[in-house]
Amino acid sequence: MKILIIIITTLFLFSCTKEENNKDEEMPQNLNSMSLNKEEIELNNIEFATLQHINLSNNISLSGKIDVNPNSRIDINAPFQGFIRNINLIEGDKVSKGQVLFEIENLDLIHIQSKYVELKNNFKQSEIEFNRQKELIKEKAISEKEFLEFERIHNNLKNSINSIEQELKYYRIDLKKVLESNRFQEKIQVRSDFNAFVKKININNGKFIDKNNTLMELVNTDHLHAELFSPITYRNMIKLNDTISINYNNNSYKAFVYQISKTVDEHTNMFMIHSHFVDDIEIPIGTFVNAQLMANSMSVNAIEKECILSKNGKNIVLTVENEIISEIEVNLGVKNENYQEILNFKDIEGKKIISKGAKAFQNSNLMAN
Repeated sequence: MKILIIIITTLFLFSCTKEENNKDEEMPQNLNSMSLNKEEIELNNIEFATLQHINLSNNISLSGKIDVNPNSRIDINAPFQGFIRNINLIEGDKVSKGQVLFEIENLDLIHIQSKYVELKNNFKQSEIEFNRQKELIKEKAISEKEFLEFERIHNNLKNSINSIEQELKYYRIDLKKVLESNRFQEKIQVRSDFNAFVKKININNGKFIDKNNTLMELVNTDHLHAELFSPITYRNMIKLNDTISINYNNNSYKAFVYQISKTVDEHTNMFMIHSHFVDDIEIPIGTFVNAQLMANSMSVNAIEKECILSKNGKNIVLTVENEIISEIEVNLGVKNENYQEILNFKDIEGKKIISKGAKAFQNSNLMAN
């Protein structure tokens, strides 16, 4: 009797298991399944693509910052000590070439100009006497030793005048005005040598400064450039004059490769690309920017970018064969606005790939971990 009960129980369990399996096989397929029939394609507006062999410009992503060359940066130093007067600038102000930045007041300037006038007057007399001495030496009315001594004094006077003239010119003091009016300046004007903006101010009105103190920093922005950095893997792909699109504040600015660094940073394994803008721009110096470099065109195997999905940090595409969906991991190369190179292209060659509508599967069971 016990044996009969065991047999009946076993047959009952087997029957239930078989019935459940049959129910699973009869469940309808949907987007979360591994199949894709005609109705599902129409319902989700799904379209397909295939691998293509196309000419694709290398679209290399770069980053860097806006800068100027060293010649466009200048420190304004004090030519001599004195008091700062008439400074009406703040950091960020634009200044024009020749514009007065501030003035330095020093009464020693009056002494220098007075000395200059005195030497010039003395030189007139010396010049007359020197010409007389030349006539005397011709007539042998004086010794050669006497003539050479006078010539030495005369030349020293000339050199002293030249020295003071150079100093006063450096201070931008009008020599002709000094000689004609005998009115001396007690202040000098410090001017900008080019169009620029004021980066930093270290002075204020009334401040006493010593000679050679850095009083102000200016930057000329007429020739901005972008210093961009690229991984060493792209070194042989980038050439001089390659086109670059630099993005800033929702705008795109055209530039080109002007110079390529011959050294690589040992810590980041990156090299620098010095680029020049095609047109004048106004981007603050030091701004970090992203850029796209269009290197020389090359023949590649590529698919439309919308075919590519992301899963667990990997890039995959979905292929369909006999209504069965398969996911295949792909390795990416260069890209442009619409296409992406596939390095392991043989894995998807000849296959029907889901393009439009592929993202409908992003959260499906097929795409689950």
